[in-house]
Amino acid sequence: MMDTVAMKFELIYEITLDPDNPYTIQQLCTLNHVSRSGYYNWLLSKKEKFPIYGQNVFVF
Repeated sequence: MMDTVAMKFELIYEITLDPDNPYTIQQLCTLNHVSRSGYYNWLLSKKEKFPIYGQNVFVF
């Protein structure tokens, strides 16, 4: 069970790395009951802390 919003954002991020993923960011956010803007703010904060974040390198 996903307890924190950050865990949901991490799940969404990992799903989007899969080239066979059929879902949009909006759909994944809706399914996880989080806002799309919140996801992008979370992603931006990760990229600022870890510049290689988002380049198919896992930093968790």
